[in-house]
Amino acid sequence: MDGVQKIAEFIAANPMAAVIAAGELGFWVCILAGLISRYVLRMRRTSTALLAATPLIDLMVLIATMVDLSHGAQASLVHGLAAVYLGFSVVFGPAMIRWADVRFAHRFAGGPAPRKPYSNRHERLRYEWREWGKCLLACGIAAAVMLVLIFAVGTPEQTRPLWADGGWLPKLGLVVVIWFAVGPLWASLSGRSAGEDAAEHEDTGRAVDSAGRADVDLDHAASGSSPETGHRPGPIERIPDTALPADTTQPATARLATATSRRATETVDGSGRAAAQPADRPSRRDAPTQRKDNSMAELLGILVLIQGVGGLINRVAGSDANSWFLQLHLLPPSWHIAASAVMTLIGAAVVFPIWAKRKRRA
Repeated sequence: MDGVQKIAEFIAANPMAAVIAAGELGFWVCILAGLISRYVLRMRRTSTALLAATPLIDLMVLIATMVDLSHGAQASLVHGLAAVYLGFSVVFGPAMIRWADVRFAHRFAGGPAPRKPYSNRHERLRYEWREWGKCLLACGIAAAVMLVLIFAVGTPEQTRPLWADGGWLPKLGLVVVIWFAVGPLWASLSGRSAGEDAAEHEDTGRAVDSAGRADVDLDHAASGSSPETGHRPGPIERIPDTALPADTTQPATARLATATSRRATETVDGSGRAAAQPADRPSRRDAPTQRKDNSMAELLGILVLIQGVGGLINRVAGSDANSWFLQLHLLPPSWHIAASAVMTLIGAAVVFPIWAKRKRRA
């Protein structure tokens, strides 16, 4: 009962929170009702009307926010949430509807099964960059709506929680930075995808199988038997000298030593062709030193990453304390957010490749 009473008191003190919650609920109700009408009830016109109503819900939430501020209400983070909700719904709403539509079509109309948005590293990079661009556009729309609320509907002093002291405008910048770090940056530094590794293993398997069959054919040729039937010529039959490969005149032990030496100095590349191993390959003696260097770089990268992320959250949240973040003690206040963001990117660029390489080895 105490929890319900607190929620009721919060809604009474922030009526816009109830409007936004009702808008989000109405958004998903329209999508669900539209898909049920299309694939279960076969009412295509009704389905189209319900799905087309989703942008109207976003517009109604924005109008309610503008009316509330125009009547002199003091802006809060809830009013900024309405602008953020509008921006992300406009940009990501169509993709969310398509996501639900594919699954409903597969479940109720025999449509194709949902597929992953990417199947290799190149497609993943394009997907992550496109999604980050959509995030940038959504944050831009939200920021533009907030500027309208600040200067056209209310006043800068009335809407101070939207832009100052860790308001929504700085938070949008933090969202863009975090999305970039876990999206395009991580995809660029994480190395090869599982699909590419599977393709490489498949090509390597084919190459090894071909090499094995060539050795079998060579052995059959040396013994005079057929690789298909295993037939061995009788004492009267004679195999022409031209039918034997040139190297079959060597003893079997010599041919085995030659093949072993050749395989030790060659490898199979992605196209299935043999390629020589690089001569300057690091020796096993250098492995402990390399692991030690990677451990030191990983430790320093983690420290820089923690300092950057912590300082960024500290400043965006509007804290006055510098805590234990070095850049907040050493640099002017106007540089704190930029320096923390740069430290976050540097730490991620150092740590993520090491983690990805370790994951591939495992």
